[in-house]
Amino acid sequence: MGDGRWREPEIYAAGLPAPYVNVGIRLPELLARVDRSERNVALWLEDVAATPAHRWTPVQYRVAARRFGLAQGGLGTGHRNGLPSGIGSLHAYLDGGAGRVDWTLL
Repeated sequence: MGDGRWREPEIYAAGLPAPYVNVGIRLPELLARVDRSERNVALWLEDVAATPAHRWTPVQYRVAARRFGLAQGGLGTGHRNGLPSGIGSLHAYLDGGAGRVDWTLL
């Protein structure tokens, strides 16, 4: 399950880390989990009544970006805090490549 395809079931099992909760980010409630096979999981989630992101205003995008930035910053580099990692995750990027960046170019 560490290859990046199973992070959603893992995060529901572990719970959303505190830095996300502390800035007002939450997951839809998990109503049921059905393990169909070793590589097939079905998650039944609550129907969230909200404005779809493609209809957000610039202010709504700014608020969401700020919250996610604060949450990511609260985790710190190299600190998993219950977040599953895998290919394509921010942790995989930071752990595998950020140390090789020439920050003077920024």
